[in-house]
Amino acid sequence: MGIAAIVIGGVIVVTLIASVSSYLTEKAKRKSPEVEANLSDLEKRLAVLESCMEDRDERVAQIANDLKFVNRLIEQGPDEPQRPS
Repeated sequence: MGIAAIVIGGVIVVTLIASVSSYLTEKAKRKSPEVEANLSDLEKRLAVLESCMEDRDERVAQIANDLKFVNRLIEQGPDEPQRPS
């Protein structure tokens, strides 16, 4: 009789652990409205930051091209004819 109680108790404990684990997993997967709103806000902010970064990259590329041009003019000096690039 004692071994049967231990086996039945073990089965019940395993079942409870599985049920609790499943419940906690589902609860973790569900998102609260507050978390969903924060996530949406962060996604919008990220899109704005990426856009600003793309604009900045374009401006840096333009400045680099302008700097190459100015350096070429300085290297040629005032009396030298312009070299084709």
